[in-house]
Amino acid sequence: MALLSRTSKILLKTFLNAAVVLILFLHSTNIFGIYPKYRFESLTSDNGLSQNSVLCIYQDSRDFLWIGTYEGLNRYDGYTFKIYKHSLTDPTSLSSQLITSIVEDKQGNLWIASLTSGLNRYNRATDNFTRFTHDPSNPNTIHDNRIRTLFMDKKSQLWIGTESGLCRFDSQKNLFVNYNHILNTKRFPRSNFITSICEDNYGNLWIGSWTCLIRFNPSTGKVLYYSYDKKNINSLSHSYIGKVYVDNENTLWVGTGAGLNKYDKEKNNFIRYYDPNARDISDKLIRDILDDKRGNLWIATFNYGLLQLQKNRNSFINYRNNLFDAESLSSNVLLSLFQDKSGILWIGSDGGGLIKLNFHSTLFAHFKNDPLNQNSLSNNKVYSLIEDRDKLIWVGTYNGGLNLFDPSKKQIVFKKFFNDPANPNSLIDNRIRTLCEDLRGNIWIGMENGISIYNKATKTFRSINKISGEGLNKNNIFSLHCLRTGEMLIATYGGGLNIYNPQTGYISNFTHDPQNNNSISSDII
Repeated sequence: MALLSRTSKILLKTFLNAAVVLILFLHSTNIFGIYPKYRFESLTSDNGLSQNSVLCIYQDSRDFLWIGTYEGLNRYDGYTFKIYKHSLTDPTSLSSQLITSIVEDKQGNLWIASLTSGLNRYNRATDNFTRFTHDPSNPNTIHDNRIRTLFMDKKSQLWIGTESGLCRFDSQKNLFVNYNHILNTKRFPRSNFITSICEDNYGNLWIGSWTCLIRFNPSTGKVLYYSYDKKNINSLSHSYIGKVYVDNENTLWVGTGAGLNKYDKEKNNFIRYYDPNARDISDKLIRDILDDKRGNLWIATFNYGLLQLQKNRNSFINYRNNLFDAESLSSNVLLSLFQDKSGILWIGSDGGGLIKLNFHSTLFAHFKNDPLNQNSLSNNKVYSLIEDRDKLIWVGTYNGGLNLFDPSKKQIVFKKFFNDPANPNSLIDNRIRTLCEDLRGNIWIGMENGISIYNKATKTFRSINKISGEGLNKNNIFSLHCLRTGEMLIATYGGGLNIYNPQTGYISNFTHDPQNNNSISSDII
């Protein structure tokens, strides 16, 4: 009894562990079709990207996509990447390999920020760069070479957020203006570590920092500070600000170290948004926010994949990496978001490269084998498809047997039929090449080892091959076709054409005869 009890405990523990893994897997994937199944395509160093951690993405006025990584700047034309890197011997090269932010001014100049070596302006005519770096002896230079973010406001003024403060580039005077006087570092230590900048329709700059959110109006000079207050549920959910973003409806969204917040301008406070399934604090850390052209709000998290906020329901859809799905996100650690002019969503990941989401690809539903979903397709090698008179779809796979599903159902479930050597009424072979429905509604299945005929009424298979006695002269069946007379044409590979007569139940053979010009031209049909 003790042995049985111990064994039962081991089995129970194994079952529970498997159940937990399955539940987590089901939660992170779209098995049940509750929300759209998006297909994510990854572009990595294998495709020519300089490095697989993408910190920033930008599309310029000439439709080039620019991608900043830990190992250089990439220009993508939709087909190939051109890479720009730092060179110790070339002062017109990039100042650093590590690119954090990219913007374009109204003159068409691209500005590229580095995390270690200041600011770069791209010169299109010469295809090189002009560097702007800190000079301790000159207060009109950029005051820190460690740049985290760039922002071009509605007046085409370039703002630079660094790890030690805020400045603005004066294009008329070709110098930098320091704005550290607006930062209250005594009350909010490290508020000079600027992470993100945006602008609302009222001319306010919203500035995210390591320890607070700052609202600054350059015209009036007015400054307000916002931070987390554990006694106030309408305060920010966290004082670390990863991203500030104003959407198409002039709503301010704030991504923090502990989730998403929406600013209520009437009450001058915040509404907190949480995904209840996010457990760790790293799951709630937000790196980027984007409002797409359809009005969806997308959130890139540091460890929890991609979130889509359904504004009308105030709920999240979570897209994450699935080891069993090559079309899922390549990484759950996301760093940047951008939507190009054609509507494609680009996602920068840490280690998973540049991820592409084309919403138009969702016009096509995709069914494939999923090892953890018994209702999925049995095998990904699909060689044949037919729709029967009942509007059901039959799918013949190579090595995966026969599948059947009802396309009218909201939830697609594949019923499977396999060869069972112990059951003479089962499918004769799992290597299916062709399918056909006869006039009586029977499903004919052509395989490597002959033909099986499925009777819907009895739900059993009857098989025909070389040894069954009906006269089939070759088992390798490549095509089937039912004539209006009810006769079944059977094309074989190497056995010519066979014709089955439903009245007699026998098969006639037509093969190539080199001595007869009126014979079939080849035995390979």
